[in-house]
Amino acid sequence: MSSTIGAIPSATSSAVNGIRREFERFDRAAWDVASAGPAASNAVVLEISDQARAASSQALGAGLEQGLIDERLAKYSAIANIRTLQTADEMSKELTDLVR
Repeated sequence: MSSTIGAIPSATSSAVNGIRREFERFDRAAWDVASAGPAASNAVVLEISDQARAASSQALGAGLEQGLIDERLAKYSAIANIRTLQTADEMSKELTDLVR
């Protein structure tokens, strides 16, 4: 039974991995949005990582609309993962208080 429990990722590691994935997703979506429209002469220059650029070019349905949707989804998924971290922290504190 203990080997089964050891294979289950903790809430903290799952949340951290989720946050990392959502930041990568947001980066790809930002590239899609930035590259979808014509460049304006007074546009702000964005620095997009080569990794995000490569991932974006491989994505299906890349474009302004999909990029905006993905940005929003990444934002709310990251918030959910952050709340998972907060809940895990609160539970750890409660457990510590109970043990005392």
